Amino acid sequence: MRHLKRFNEDMDNHEQLFKDELKDFCETNLAYLLDEELEVRVLFGAVGYRLLIELNQNPQLWSDIKDHMIPFLTRLSNQYELRSFPINNRKNVTIEVTRDLEAARQNWPHRKTSVFYEVPRLINDDTKSGLTYDRGTDDILESYITEFEFLIDGYKKEPKKGVLSKIKSFFK
Repeated sequence: MRHLKRFNEDMDNHEQLFKDELKDFCETNLAYLLDEELEVRVLFGAVGYRLLIELNQNPQLWSDIKDHMIPFLTRLSNQYELRSFPINNRKNVTIEVTRDLEAARQNWPHRKTSVFYEVPRLINDDTKSGLTYDRGTDDILESYITEFEFLIDGYKKEPKKGVLSKIKSFFK
């Protein structure tokens, strides 16, 4: 039993360390937006690690935050393994949007809509969602963003080097 306890404690420490490192990574790379009342939360549960970037107190248009989010998304996807949501096979970010600014500030979930995206599309500033509102827009550029959600599997693994690559690097 003594060894099992140590093993479980080590796993808990590993989870907490990863959560702290991921949160620190996000806060460092989104420092400017943190001044805009952005909140970063990392949760661990049945689906693994969930990264939530919440703008509930100060919802933003994509055009206002894209200069900070695109570099962040690039770094995030380079360093961490993003998992697709079970509902949508290739989509690896959920963006919660609303047309009603007051609903966003009051955190009324029934007035918000979740849109699934692929991170590479956001990095390329391709924000057409196919989402239709009463006014006929299908673009999140005209919606207030209240939250980004990611599922993270862990750190990105470097590809294994072949034998020839190892030999070449040895003689460099």
